[in-house]
Amino acid sequence: MPRIDTAYVTQLLASGDAEGASSVDKGRVLEGAIRYAFEQIPGVTCSMQDQRGAFETEEIDLLFANVAHEDGLARFETEILVEAKNWSTPVGAMEISWFATKMRRRNRHVGVLVATRGITGDPVRLTAARQQVMLALSEGQEVLVINREELEAVSTGERLAQLLHKKRDHLISGQDIYEAEPAELRLPSGRLRRGTEAFHAMLRSERLRRIEEAQGRLTELPDGEAAPAEALRAALAVVEPLATARREDRELDPRWEDVREALMSAAALCVAWLGGMGIKSANAIYSNVAMTGLDRLRPSIGSRLWGALTGYYVEELGRESPELPRETLLFGLTGILIEEIWSLDEYWPEPDED
Repeated sequence: MPRIDTAYVTQLLASGDAEGASSVDKGRVLEGAIRYAFEQIPGVTCSMQDQRGAFETEEIDLLFANVAHEDGLARFETEILVEAKNWSTPVGAMEISWFATKMRRRNRHVGVLVATRGITGDPVRLTAARQQVMLALSEGQEVLVINREELEAVSTGERLAQLLHKKRDHLISGQDIYEAEPAELRLPSGRLRRGTEAFHAMLRSERLRRIEEAQGRLTELPDGEAAPAEALRAALAVVEPLATARREDRELDPRWEDVREALMSAAALCVAWLGGMGIKSANAIYSNVAMTGLDRLRPSIGSRLWGALTGYYVEELGRESPELPRETLLFGLTGILIEEIWSLDEYWPEPDED
């Protein structure tokens, strides 16, 4: 499961507490902590940050795309608005009302308010800001509130997703603003994983390691609108001839190291392209790759399926207006490449260290 580095989140938020930190500084560090934590939720990526409206009258702090991963926010909308309030006092009713208005204007029904000091009002009598949350609910907007203690304590992306689901369930069914105890959000140390959970954790770890290897190449995309797609096409063009030559002559590079290198070069171009779109988290890339289903398909080099899929993705990426979003195409192609790299690594495993 995607781990959240709680020490990093705490350190990031602490930088906003420093003497002399401006309100802008405080807002930025909270947004950074939110973005980092939320992108550990399977299937969730940040698609927009600090975006002002067309008439410059309002700003969206964070907008997350959600592909409804089964371990993530499966029951949430495809886009989630998040408001960040790193205040020294609880957030009041006016701010709740304004956030609900932003949601309504964008036809969003679920939004998250991260308020470091919580919100005003009596939790039993539901006064002040708490009353405004209930009023927003009656008008179709579900405002879920996360405080600093919860943000600092949550230890995995799945736990954060579970927390948001629980807050939503309490809000809808009990008209209650649920607040979690820190111990509920922490992953116990030394927990033994069994059965399918351990198996899925191993699969995720292996795929994630190869995505991080591709990112580690620090590949730079060529300049020009069509140049990245052409570079990707050229990188893929050498893969099949190399594989064919190795099949015909088994003494020629018997470990297929040059084939692996060619695949990894193409994967590095994919993740660099995604990084240029703002999708820089390996966990976010992994989650979206998994949603394509190509991590289970495994088309082998030289097969008709390999040619059809890689050809389709490269062709669409080169179009001015592809039929799918470019990030979706890149997730699909990355999935194919990572799986083929892993299949080679499984056949020729790394030697054990002494």
